[in-house]
Amino acid sequence: STTTEDGSPKEPKVEEALEPLRELVERHATAVVRCRRAPAIEALVKLLTERKIRYALQDADDAIDTPAILRSSMEGAQTPPVILGPTLVTREDGELVNLPARLADAGIGVAFATGDHDGTRWLPTHAMHAIRWGLDPETALRAITLEPAKTFGIDARVGSIARGKDADLAVFSGNPFEPTSRLLLVVCNGRIVRDAAHATHAAAQD
Repeated sequence: STTTEDGSPKEPKVEEALEPLRELVERHATAVVRCRRAPAIEALVKLLTERKIRYALQDADDAIDTPAILRSSMEGAQTPPVILGPTLVTREDGELVNLPARLADAGIGVAFATGDHDGTRWLPTHAMHAIRWGLDPETALRAITLEPAKTFGIDARVGSIARGKDADLAVFSGNPFEPTSRLLLVVCNGRIVRDAAHATHAAAQD
């Protein structure tokens, strides 16, 4: 029977394996699609844009050479972000190619990834390398903060410094991507957990 004893319809059976797809269709999740060749990228952009599914492309080799293939013909449609990393600068035919810089210069959002959780601590180092070879520092900072948050639909809560957002803050003496910059202050969950000035003062008192 498809109804309960009181005549109301029974709840449909939940297929756990398909629940992630429901999250996509209901726009609560982001599909990360690894797609390298231009024809597949163009078909994917067209399909997911028409279905209004939030997604990001990973690697997308041909899009780095021809960013225009990421743009949908639908008016007002968003261009999907591209997830890159951990290698951000490569060598092609003897020349260095700054992958995030190419996409950023074409107006494509870029998010940096490490490939595994152990590599997270190296994200600033990868960003510094990309900056060394031409990436704008502000773009690099967005690629490890706001762009990933926007990619996964959580930028209303994290990704940038704004009133009402969750944040752990790190304050440096200079540009955070400069090796000579020192960490001055760390705030986690609203509490100061490191204060270089206080530590220096305490050491001087001793």
